[in-house]
Amino acid sequence: MFYFFKKIVATVMMVLMGFGGYALYNEFGKSEKPLPTVFVSDLLEIQEMAVVQHNYSTYLKYEKERPKIILTDMNVPGTKSEVVFNVVGNIKVGVDMNNANIKQLGNQVVVMLPSAKVLSHELDFPKCQVLYENTSIFNLPEANDYLAFIGANKEKIAKNELTDAIFATAQERAKQIITNYIYKLDSRINVTFAG
Repeated sequence: MFYFFKKIVATVMMVLMGFGGYALYNEFGKSEKPLPTVFVSDLLEIQEMAVVQHNYSTYLKYEKERPKIILTDMNVPGTKSEVVFNVVGNIKVGVDMNNANIKQLGNQVVVMLPSAKVLSHELDFPKCQVLYENTSIFNLPEANDYLAFIGANKEKIAKNELTDAIFATAQERAKQIITNYIYKLDSRINVTFAG
Protein backbone atom coordinates (compact mmCIF):
# COMPACT_ATOMS: atom_id res chain seq x y z
CA MET A 1 0.00 0.00 0.00
CA PHE A 2 2.89 2.30 0.78
CA TYR A 3 4.19 1.66 -2.73
CA PHE A 4 0.81 2.62 -4.22
CA PHE A 5 0.69 5.82 -2.12
CA LYS A 6 4.24 6.69 -3.28
CA LYS A 7 3.21 6.32 -6.95
CA ILE A 8 0.19 8.61 -6.48
CA VAL A 9 2.31 11.28 -4.77
CA ALA A 10 4.94 11.03 -7.52
CA THR A 11 2.26 11.35 -10.23
CA VAL A 12 0.67 14.36 -8.52
CA MET A 13 4.11 15.98 -8.16
CA MET A 14 4.85 15.46 -11.86
CA VAL A 15 1.49 16.95 -12.85
CA LEU A 16 2.06 19.96 -10.57
CA MET A 17 5.56 20.45 -11.94
CA GLY A 18 4.17 20.28 -15.48
CA PHE A 19 1.55 22.94 -14.74
CA GLY A 20 4.13 25.05 -12.93
CA GLY A 21 6.55 24.85 -15.86
CA TYR A 22 3.78 25.75 -18.30
CA ALA A 23 2.76 28.75 -16.18
CA LEU A 24 6.36 29.94 -15.92
CA TYR A 25 6.79 29.56 -19.68
CA ASN A 26 3.66 31.62 -20.35
CA GLU A 27 4.80 34.31 -17.91
CA PHE A 28 8.47 34.58 -18.88
CA GLY A 29 9.11 32.41 -21.90
CA LYS A 30 7.14 34.34 -24.49
CA SER A 31 8.47 37.58 -25.84
CA GLU A 32 5.93 40.40 -25.76
CA LYS A 33 4.72 41.64 -29.11
CA PRO A 34 6.33 45.01 -29.82
CA LEU A 35 4.09 48.05 -30.09
CA PRO A 36 3.36 49.07 -33.67
CA THR A 37 4.31 52.47 -34.93
CA VAL A 38 1.24 54.55 -35.60
CA PHE A 39 1.36 55.40 -39.26
CA VAL A 40 1.15 59.16 -38.92
CA SER A 41 1.51 59.61 -42.66
CA ASP A 42 -1.58 57.40 -43.21
CA LEU A 43 -3.65 59.56 -40.88
CA LEU A 44 -2.35 62.81 -42.34
CA GLU A 45 -2.95 61.64 -45.93
CA ILE A 46 -6.68 61.86 -45.23
CA GLN A 47 -6.27 65.65 -45.56
CA GLU A 48 -9.90 66.56 -44.90
CA MET A 49 -11.91 64.32 -42.61
CA ALA A 50 -15.58 65.20 -43.20
CA VAL A 51 -17.47 63.75 -40.28
CA VAL A 52 -20.81 65.59 -40.26
CA GLN A 53 -23.00 66.21 -43.27
CA HIS A 54 -25.81 68.71 -42.74
CA ASN A 55 -28.58 68.74 -45.36
CA TYR A 56 -30.82 71.77 -45.40
CA SER A 57 -33.77 73.37 -47.10
CA THR A 58 -34.21 77.10 -46.47
CA TYR A 59 -35.83 80.18 -47.97
CA LEU A 60 -34.30 83.25 -49.59
CA LYS A 61 -36.08 86.36 -50.77
CA TYR A 62 -34.79 88.18 -53.84
CA GLU A 63 -35.86 91.78 -54.40
CA LYS A 64 -34.94 94.11 -57.22
CA GLU A 65 -36.28 97.59 -57.90
CA ARG A 66 -35.44 100.20 -60.47
CA PRO A 67 -33.36 103.11 -59.21
CA LYS A 68 -35.04 106.08 -57.60
CA ILE A 69 -36.36 108.94 -59.67
CA ILE A 70 -33.73 111.64 -60.00
CA LEU A 71 -33.96 114.42 -57.38
CA THR A 72 -36.70 112.55 -55.44
CA ASP A 73 -36.81 109.84 -52.84
CA MET A 74 -39.37 107.79 -54.81
CA ASN A 75 -38.89 104.54 -56.67
CA VAL A 76 -40.19 104.22 -60.17
CA PRO A 77 -43.70 102.75 -59.70
CA GLY A 78 -44.36 99.27 -61.07
CA THR A 79 -40.71 98.22 -61.26
CA LYS A 80 -40.39 96.07 -58.12
CA SER A 81 -39.62 92.36 -58.60
CA GLU A 82 -39.79 89.84 -55.75
CA VAL A 83 -38.97 86.15 -55.82
CA VAL A 84 -38.92 83.69 -52.89
CA PHE A 85 -36.75 80.60 -53.35
CA ASN A 86 -36.59 77.30 -51.55
CA VAL A 87 -32.84 76.63 -51.53
CA VAL A 88 -31.60 73.05 -50.97
CA GLY A 89 -28.02 72.00 -50.29
CA ASN A 90 -25.61 70.25 -47.95
CA ILE A 91 -22.69 71.34 -45.84
CA LYS A 92 -19.86 69.02 -44.81
CA VAL A 93 -18.13 69.85 -41.53
CA GLY A 94 -14.91 68.20 -40.43
CA VAL A 95 -11.25 68.52 -39.55
CA ASP A 96 -8.43 69.60 -41.85
CA MET A 97 -5.78 66.93 -41.16
CA ASN A 98 -3.13 69.06 -42.89
CA ASN A 99 -3.10 71.14 -39.70
CA ALA A 100 -3.07 68.14 -37.33
CA ASN A 101 -0.02 67.14 -35.29
CA ILE A 102 0.49 63.49 -34.21
CA LYS A 103 3.38 62.25 -32.08
CA GLN A 104 4.11 58.78 -30.68
CA LEU A 105 6.31 58.03 -27.69
CA GLY A 106 6.23 54.30 -26.95
CA ASN A 107 2.66 53.33 -26.19
CA GLN A 108 1.49 56.96 -25.90
CA VAL A 109 0.10 58.83 -28.94
CA VAL A 110 -0.65 62.53 -28.58
CA VAL A 111 -2.91 64.09 -31.23
CA MET A 112 -3.44 67.82 -31.69
CA LEU A 113 -6.42 68.46 -33.95
CA PRO A 114 -7.45 71.80 -35.40
CA SER A 115 -11.00 72.97 -34.79
CA ALA A 116 -13.75 71.61 -37.01
CA LYS A 117 -14.69 73.82 -39.93
CA VAL A 118 -16.81 73.86 -43.07
CA LEU A 119 -15.06 71.68 -45.64
CA SER A 120 -17.60 72.01 -48.43
CA HIS A 121 -20.93 73.66 -49.15
CA GLU A 122 -22.84 72.45 -52.18
CA LEU A 123 -26.10 73.85 -53.49
CA ASP A 124 -28.44 71.34 -55.12
CA PHE A 125 -29.74 73.58 -57.91
CA PRO A 126 -32.07 70.97 -59.49
CA LYS A 127 -33.98 70.79 -56.17
CA CYS A 128 -34.15 74.57 -55.64
CA GLN A 129 -37.60 75.96 -56.38
CA VAL A 130 -39.30 79.28 -56.90
CA LEU A 131 -42.11 79.48 -54.34
CA TYR A 132 -43.36 82.98 -55.06
CA GLU A 133 -42.72 85.32 -57.95
CA ASN A 134 -43.98 88.86 -58.49
CA THR A 135 -42.08 90.49 -61.33
CA SER A 136 -42.52 93.68 -63.25
CA ILE A 137 -42.48 93.75 -67.02
CA PHE A 138 -40.26 96.83 -66.73
CA ASN A 139 -37.76 95.07 -64.48
CA LEU A 140 -37.55 91.37 -65.37
CA PRO A 141 -34.79 89.54 -63.54
CA GLU A 142 -32.75 87.03 -65.51
CA ALA A 143 -31.85 83.48 -64.48
CA ASN A 144 -28.24 84.60 -63.98
CA ASP A 145 -29.46 87.20 -61.47
CA TYR A 146 -31.11 84.41 -59.45
CA LEU A 147 -28.06 82.14 -59.58
CA ALA A 148 -25.74 84.99 -58.59
CA PHE A 149 -28.07 85.94 -55.71
CA ILE A 150 -28.24 82.39 -54.35
CA GLY A 151 -24.47 81.91 -54.74
CA ALA A 152 -23.77 85.21 -52.98
CA ASN A 153 -25.88 84.05 -50.02
CA LYS A 154 -24.13 80.69 -49.47
CA GLU A 155 -22.11 82.03 -46.56
CA LYS A 156 -25.20 83.55 -44.95
CA ILE A 157 -27.06 80.24 -45.34
CA ALA A 158 -24.17 78.32 -43.74
CA LYS A 159 -24.04 80.76 -40.84
CA ASN A 160 -27.77 80.36 -40.22
CA GLU A 161 -27.80 76.58 -40.63
CA LEU A 162 -24.74 75.55 -38.63
CA THR A 163 -24.74 75.61 -34.84
CA ASP A 164 -21.93 75.22 -32.34
CA ALA A 165 -23.31 71.75 -31.58
CA ILE A 166 -22.67 70.63 -35.18
CA PHE A 167 -19.03 71.75 -34.97
CA ALA A 168 -18.63 70.06 -31.55
CA THR A 169 -20.11 66.82 -32.92
CA ALA A 170 -17.73 66.93 -35.88
CA GLN A 171 -14.76 67.44 -33.54
CA GLU A 172 -15.78 64.50 -31.31
CA ARG A 173 -16.39 62.20 -34.29
CA ALA A 174 -12.95 63.01 -35.70
CA LYS A 175 -11.40 62.11 -32.33
CA GLN A 176 -13.34 58.85 -32.25
CA ILE A 177 -12.31 57.90 -35.80
CA ILE A 178 -8.63 58.51 -35.01
CA THR A 179 -8.85 56.64 -31.69
CA ASN A 180 -10.54 53.63 -33.36
CA TYR A 181 -7.90 53.59 -36.12
CA ILE A 182 -5.06 53.56 -33.59
CA TYR A 183 -6.75 50.94 -31.34
CA LYS A 184 -7.11 48.64 -34.35
CA LEU A 185 -3.32 48.73 -34.68
CA ASP A 186 -2.88 47.77 -31.01
CA SER A 187 -5.22 48.19 -28.05
CA ARG A 188 -2.25 48.80 -25.72
CA ILE A 189 -1.68 52.24 -27.24
CA ASN A 190 -3.04 55.17 -25.20
CA VAL A 191 -4.43 58.02 -27.24
CA THR A 192 -4.76 61.51 -25.84
CA PHE A 193 -5.90 64.70 -27.52
CA ALA A 194 -4.22 67.97 -26.70
CA GLY A 195 -5.26 71.53 -27.50
